[in-house]
Amino acid sequence: MKRGVFILIVFVFIANTWLASDLYASLPPVEICDNGLDDDGDGLIDCYDPDCCGFNECDYAYYDPCALECVEAFTPKSISVTREWTSSDDNWHPYNTPIVMDFDGDGETEIIGNKGTWQGLIEYKNLLILDSYDGSIKAEIETPWFRHVGSTLCAGDVDLDGASEIFFRISGAFRNDESIRGKMVCYEFNGNFYEQKWISSEVVANGVPSLSDVDENGIPELILGKTILNSLTGEILLTGPEDGGDGNGISIVADVLPDEYCGYCKGQELVVGNQVYAIYLDENNSADNRLILANQVFSGSGNQGDGFTVLADMDLDGDLDAVVNSANDGTTTTLYVWDLQQPIIIDHITISATTQGHASIPAIRDIDYDGIPEVVISSSNSLQLFSFKNEFFETEWQLNTSDWSSRSGSPLFDLNGDGFFELLHRDQEVFRIINATDGTVLFADSCQSNNLFEYPVIVDIDEDGAAEILCSCENELRSYGSANMPWVSTRYIWNQYTYRYTNVNDDGTIPSLTQLPQIPDNRFNGSLLQYSNEFEKSLLSVDLNLDTTIQVGQSVLLNPVVQANDPVRFSWSPIDFLDCDNCSSVMVTPAENQEYNLIVTNTDGCTATGTAKIQLVNCGASELAIPNAFTPDNDGHNDVFEVYLKPTINPKGFIRIFNRWGKIVFSANNLDATWDGSVNGKLAASDLYLLQVGFTCDDGIQEVINGELYLLR
Repeated sequence: MKRGVFILIVFVFIANTWLASDLYASLPPVEICDNGLDDDGDGLIDCYDPDCCGFNECDYAYYDPCALECVEAFTPKSISVTREWTSSDDNWHPYNTPIVMDFDGDGETEIIGNKGTWQGLIEYKNLLILDSYDGSIKAEIETPWFRHVGSTLCAGDVDLDGASEIFFRISGAFRNDESIRGKMVCYEFNGNFYEQKWISSEVVANGVPSLSDVDENGIPELILGKTILNSLTGEILLTGPEDGGDGNGISIVADVLPDEYCGYCKGQELVVGNQVYAIYLDENNSADNRLILANQVFSGSGNQGDGFTVLADMDLDGDLDAVVNSANDGTTTTLYVWDLQQPIIIDHITISATTQGHASIPAIRDIDYDGIPEVVISSSNSLQLFSFKNEFFETEWQLNTSDWSSRSGSPLFDLNGDGFFELLHRDQEVFRIINATDGTVLFADSCQSNNLFEYPVIVDIDEDGAAEILCSCENELRSYGSANMPWVSTRYIWNQYTYRYTNVNDDGTIPSLTQLPQIPDNRFNGSLLQYSNEFEKSLLSVDLNLDTTIQVGQSVLLNPVVQANDPVRFSWSPIDFLDCDNCSSVMVTPAENQEYNLIVTNTDGCTATGTAKIQLVNCGASELAIPNAFTPDNDGHNDVFEVYLKPTINPKGFIRIFNRWGKIVFSANNLDATWDGSVNGKLAASDLYLLQVGFTCDDGIQEVINGELYLLR
């Protein structure tokens, strides 16, 4: 080969490589549906992204991006409930929020909770593993003693071995050896029995444990208040500053601040009551780990402080806000919302709460699809639902209960998939299923139990494709299901008291990058919620069946009524004589008869249409011919008085003829009527008469014409 030819080939190869590289760099990013990352930068991770519709793994995920049904209206269905089973041996403690996971790696879910009977303020020990199919005891885990206030559990497969680990804080019960009191402990199934995996070297503050991959490195952390531990080893990674609160033990990890908000705000933050902290974890030197106060809010009244904390986008600005229940003086609690990005309290409301000023963890969901979240709170023998309209709390309804503790949680769920949410609540005497819209009790069952801050959970415990409810009553756990048509399908998992379905995967593992709940059209926005793909009904309807007539030169407002539970966009056609072609309402001034079509499309791709037909008329006195004289002499010419109409005039009008003294001599309620010049059968005299003609145009405009009429004989 000649040297020059070789150089030419090399040049062509390099040029093509550059061209391919530039072309590749210019292509938009594509979502990879099984790597746990937001590859295309739209805020949606893997199966949460509609781009992954049709991807095989998403067909089996709890959130299937293809599972969608477009509906025009929700139709209420009745609720019929049966008790499917009750746990055996009368040894399930009522202070139990059941945790449902696969604990032994056999591919089936189990239920775990504290063993014990309520016999006053006594101590108890051990955990029970129940068979989710019948409530029988599969295993009992030997544990330290618990105090009567119970111990909240959390679980997750943190070591990726297919079986979920169990975490809780050992209580300060005096029967426990002093060396273990107040420490965190982890248990796991070793293939034959459950054994202690680790116990923390140091005491941790009391709190409600939860799991989250704080630094997004694939190793989940265990969080209690402002304490963070390594879930694999129990090493305490950091303990936050003592000043400020700890969320009354309920704190939340989420990405709530922009990365540029502070030097350590990249990734997730810790929200506790009225404070939000950036988290710094150094993989190489844990001594450098720390919480950095990024923002906090104060109130002059001093009533907006620490308390049970949950997150939701309450002001609908696209980022998360904190919703906090803060105990006051022992007789009231303050429910408040604050903007985590700014030290601003959006609104607050004071609620009676006689038990040390406590109330429940808030449950949040937009239950009526108006785009505005509602908040449910239990306190002082009452259950209340508030809307957050115009960023102010408004009481929608209140139900009397028997809840001395004031702290019983109330999950929200649409059991029968009819588009209307039910509310689950257990007080000291009754388990209720409640219509969340108006507070009507749909089902009630006696459930005697002293209660603290536990709540019922919604899980498909037997994997039959239908949801069940688990509720702790005195000395037993109950499973409730539908007595007729199966309830909707739901997940097989509820892994912690602060459960949010974006914080745990279907296999019990903890996601490294957590899907923000407000990103998929606010579909996951809220707290104390369980998810169901069968509820993925996208509501969209348009009412614009308008057929009207207007005068030439007049304008008319086309203002459709749209019902939707997702954001929508508008497209009007034709665009002639419109003041806007993509607005929710438009003003039109057509120059000719025109039919306008509206297409409304929501973010799920559902469409609805409406049509407006506009007819033009030129209606007025010029459209009538009214004679000013007639000759009733029977000569066949001009013998009667009549009004001559053009087609644009509605004949439904009136004619009134008065003599010179104002007395009516002829009256008719139809413009087609005629007067033959007689009054009461006698010939009227030749004279000047006064005339009134009233008429209505096709567009509804009413007019009256006054004139004179000569009767000539």
